[in-house]
Amino acid sequence: MDLSLGGLRVFLAACAVLCACVLAKEKPLKLTYTETSMGKLSTGARPDMMIFAANGQRLAWPIKRSDGWCVQLDGKETRLVEWLLPHTLAFSPDSAHFAYVAQKGDRMYMVLDDVDGKPYKEVSRIVFARNGKRSAYIATRDDGTQAIVLDGQEGQPYPRIHLRSLFFSPDGTRFAFVVEQAGKKRWIIDGREGPAYEFVGPIVFSADGKRWGHVADHGGRQCVVIDGVEQPFYDQVGGFSFSPDGQRFGYAASRSRRFMAIIDGKEGKEYDFVAAPFFSPDSKRVVYEANRGKRWMVVLDGEEQRTYDRVSSPTFNEKGDRMIYWAKVEKKEVLVLDGQETAEYDRIGNFVLSADGTRLAFAAKKEIEDYLVLDGKELPGAGYITMSPDGKYVAHSKDTAFGSLVMVNATEGKQYDGFLKGSRWVFTAPDRFVLMAGKGGEVLKVEVQISEQ
Repeated sequence: MDLSLGGLRVFLAACAVLCACVLAKEKPLKLTYTETSMGKLSTGARPDMMIFAANGQRLAWPIKRSDGWCVQLDGKETRLVEWLLPHTLAFSPDSAHFAYVAQKGDRMYMVLDDVDGKPYKEVSRIVFARNGKRSAYIATRDDGTQAIVLDGQEGQPYPRIHLRSLFFSPDGTRFAFVVEQAGKKRWIIDGREGPAYEFVGPIVFSADGKRWGHVADHGGRQCVVIDGVEQPFYDQVGGFSFSPDGQRFGYAASRSRRFMAIIDGKEGKEYDFVAAPFFSPDSKRVVYEANRGKRWMVVLDGEEQRTYDRVSSPTFNEKGDRMIYWAKVEKKEVLVLDGQETAEYDRIGNFVLSADGTRLAFAAKKEIEDYLVLDGKELPGAGYITMSPDGKYVAHSKDTAFGSLVMVNATEGKQYDGFLKGSRWVFTAPDRFVLMAGKGGEVLKVEVQISEQ
């Protein structure tokens, strides 16, 4: 259970009987735990502003002291600063770097890996490249102009830089942001100014950083600009993406209130609505959601699938040869894997498909009972769900009257007061994963080793 819920849920006896039957059929596992204290929630702590690193092994939260602020970072308190902007705490995507914005008097400055940056009138939250090797933020100067501080170096000032427009390419080699001048907006890519428009959408880079594209509005009409070249104009466009190999592209567009998917420059069939298309990991397949009347469907490689009351979240496995999505059938919900429906439930939550597409795990609710459905079997409790890289193990949580249990497949593990909301359960090896738990007011990093009995 999440500590944030502040309450306990008790399973019905009927659920316990069902679970016992399932457990009897599963081979029990041995779970070994290594616990590391990440600190206690002391006076002045702000656990509501706690953040977690992507690797599941680091966390931080701000603490207000009588003489300033500090951060509880990986079990240790950082040095005091006069003032700290709590919502600016950030880990890099590779989990190696940590930053926040501090203030002294009327000056703000970035603190990156405990090194203070240059003070400014105002400083924005930091943005990292995926590999964590580069960073950028917006600095407002004394004259009111704004500049990008890229890798610690202040760039050219502009009248206004859009706050949420800072983007690195996936490989970290390129950087872009939006500036506004004389009522027009333009992308600045690697220091070069793009054309000005009334509106520009988020920039999208190909995986290798060689290609880029974004939505643009000119005179009330919209188009996608790819590598600096305007594509055909429509009433509206959106949801632009490249295929993983960078050779293909797709987006949704509308003309006279009719929507279509544009794949590799070709218009698809018209619908009442079309969601953003996206490509499979091998770049060979493309899928999107579409609506006609009161019916929704998934369109896979141009072929309409079965219609439902609603569909959502089409997802490919890592090999790209299997596709799954959520669907609503009247008041029930199902998952549809390669056209085959799972059993119906009152609600279906997050789901995980193994890389080879042979195993499926998802959270489900039937009346007041919560399940993890693993390969069609209903196991007790859904909670956090993560799958080992080879798909052999699925780790999840089970609520009890006294806290929450660690579960791996059908094996019950150790009990904690709860698991931290917003944290991730991450496999660090095929037989080992890490999670963040609470026990007696203390935050614990728990590494769980799985072995066969």
